[in-house]
Amino acid sequence: NGLHAVFKDADWDRLILDARLSNHFLKTLTRWVKFLGSLSSLAALSLDTDEVLMLYLNDIRDYYYQFLVSPERAKRNAIDFTLTPDEAKRFQAFSSLDPEQKEAASYVPGFGSLAMGDTNAVEFGQVSHVGIGCQAGAIFEDEVLTGYHPLPRGAYMTGVTLDDSLGLEREKAMSASRTASGRVTAFPFPSAPASAIAGARFSLFEAGISKHNLSVHPTKGLKRVSEGVGWGGQFNGTEGWLRAPVNRCIALAHVTIQVARLGFATVTMLETLSGSWVSVLIYCRRC
Repeated sequence: NGLHAVFKDADWDRLILDARLSNHFLKTLTRWVKFLGSLSSLAALSLDTDEVLMLYLNDIRDYYYQFLVSPERAKRNAIDFTLTPDEAKRFQAFSSLDPEQKEAASYVPGFGSLAMGDTNAVEFGQVSHVGIGCQAGAIFEDEVLTGYHPLPRGAYMTGVTLDDSLGLEREKAMSASRTASGRVTAFPFPSAPASAIAGARFSLFEAGISKHNLSVHPTKGLKRVSEGVGWGGQFNGTEGWLRAPVNRCIALAHVTIQVARLGFATVTMLETLSGSWVSVLIYCRRC
């Protein structure tokens, strides 16, 4: 297997295991990926003029790297280069080797966590996070919001997309106003009503996360906000709209225009662009 980095932001890269050859010999599991959360289902939701939709969001910090895999899985994640004994001693895992293993002439490192690039990484990551929520009493079947299932009928809906857990709850609005164009904007009460359950559910979820020695990202969490970005979508629960994030749409449009001006493109580039535009157009509701 190989390793490479993919840009995440100005400070961090994502570490990707190039496991295409190893993946060829594994069965791809697809049961729990069908429970990946999707905001596109909200295109079927209609808010009454006296309702608002409030958002809750948590992000588990460094989720993939918190997994411990079996020695067999770590061997499967072997990296295609060798280490000298002096280089190997710099790794924490070296101290756990048997005395005879410490006398080896060279070493092959194995990725001892859930590797991005493993064909079943999404399946394992998804079922683990869903399991935490179910065990904590924070997720119930009739409230799950996914791209594969009908929109939940209750006031509260929730779901998981790998390291992100999201909850949405309809509440009665404090007041509402109508613009000259007919658009209605509803305004939430300063605090959640007594009938709201989202806050309690997310407290249970956070307790379940802490129980497994995980932590949520302090700067990415949202608690009872009316507008936000999550699961690749941007929504406003007081005006009642849903779309792909504007900043991503602008960047994608710019790249598409540049390719069109160039006059030619590789098949891979066209596949990437078309796939990216699908992530924008899935929020368009059929009338």
